Amino acid sequence: MAWFGRKETVDPERIQRDLALVPQLDGPGFVLRATSAPAGFKLRSLAIVAEIKIEMGTGWFHRDDLQRFFERKNSIAESWNGSDTELFLCMVSGVAKSSMAYEAISAQAGLPADSAVLLRPANDSLEIVLLLDAMQLQRISVWAQNLPTF
Repeated sequence: MAWFGRKETVDPERIQRDLALVPQLDGPGFVLRATSAPAGFKLRSLAIVAEIKIEMGTGWFHRDDLQRFFERKNSIAESWNGSDTELFLCMVSGVAKSSMAYEAISAQAGLPADSAVLLRPANDSLEIVLLLDAMQLQRISVWAQNLPTF
């Protein structure tokens, strides 16, 4: 039975204290804040997420997904289950041409290659709800690096 050891749990109060140390990030058309969300089997543990509030709703992005996105390992990050709104954070360059994200981006001519968009489902496609330029992406990347790890 030693193979199936229990994972050490983290005190929820400690998580909230550490999250309180990460300041809210305000940008044009969005607000980011660090929070926690239920995770794991039967939602018994907590995960660190970045909550993005836009005019059309709120989405949660897992800390690890954001890290892979900003390290350019993934060109799309999907909002977490349980989010108020289903959202996709997507780099303008590097998206597969066969994807729905590419269709939404290519429909909007002249988007800078070093920018990203926030997409949400609309009927049978995706629509752009927010454009993030390179400067905003850099601000968010630095902010995301300050998210606590457990």
